[in-house]
Amino acid sequence: MKNKIKEEIESNLQNGNLQKSIDILNAYEQENPRDRDLKFYKCICMLQIGDIEKAIEISEECVRKFPTSYEAYYYNGCSYQAAGMVIEALKAYKVADYLYDYLKIKDPDIYDDICCQITDLEKQYIELVDKYLTLKDINNIMKADSF
Repeated sequence: MKNKIKEEIESNLQNGNLQKSIDILNAYEQENPRDRDLKFYKCICMLQIGDIEKAIEISEECVRKFPTSYEAYYYNGCSYQAAGMVIEALKAYKVADYLYDYLKIKDPDIYDDICCQITDLEKQYIELVDKYLTLKDINNIMKADSF
C-alpha cells in the first residue's frame, strides 16, 4: 500500500475518524484490490465498528491468502478474541508468535501484544477446559484437546 495512503488511514483511525478511514479504504480497494495491508485495515475497521463476523471473515481470508504472514494470524486472533472464541484466538496468536520468530521480524509493538494476548488466553483456556471437564462436554473437550 502506498505509504501516504497508509499514513492517512492510520491517522484517521487514531483520531477516531472511522468513516473517513473506511472511505479511503474503499476508494483504494478499487485501484488495488489485492493489497494485503488493505485487508488488515478493513479488519481493524470492522472490529472498531463491532462487526465481528465481518472481521472474522476478512481475517480468515487473510490467513488463506497470506499463510506466512504473522500479521494475518495476529488479526485473525484479534477477531476470534473479540468474538469470545478463546481456543481459536489462542491458536491464531500462537501461529503469529511462531511466524514472528521464524521470520525474524522486528516489530516489537505487535509482538508485545501477541505475547500479552497469549498469556491472557492461556489462563482462559485452562478455565474453559476445567469447565468442559466438569460439565463432561465431550465435543468441547475434544475441540480443546485438538489444540
